[in-house]
Amino acid sequence: MNKIKKNVHKDFHGAMSFGLKYVYDSYGDNGVKEYFKELANTVYSPLSKALQKKGLGELEKHWRKIFDLEDADYELFYKDNVLNLKINKCPAISHMKKFGYEIFEKFCEHCRILNAEICRNAGCQSSIEYDQNKGKCLQKFWKERRKTKV
Repeated sequence: MNKIKKNVHKDFHGAMSFGLKYVYDSYGDNGVKEYFKELANTVYSPLSKALQKKGLGELEKHWRKIFDLEDADYELFYKDNVLNLKINKCPAISHMKKFGYEIFEKFCEHCRILNAEICRNAGCQSSIEYDQNKGKCLQKFWKERRKTKV
């Protein structure tokens, strides 16, 4: 069986941090939000559609692919119909620290914005608790519960 060759250029994390700082400095919080919402609505549109059609398992496959490719220290598990992504050592933060990249103070907010928009488009919700300095977070994803009429 052929082993898949990993070809990951982790330096893009540093470039993204620099780019985020530029967008923030030039356009503020709203500019950053607008940028990532547009990214979610275009690049991640197929993921939102798959998530809506097939459920949280599609998001689980997506995260496994991404974090396995980056050799990340992470856990994926379900608890009470919620998909939990626990990142014990963020590959982006650890790479930038290792190579001395400046880490934009709001770098991890891109995960909150992207996740929220991807999930919103699929009728799901998300939350994230992170400690950027430690490079750790807990991201949660669940199917939106419909309100019943009284």
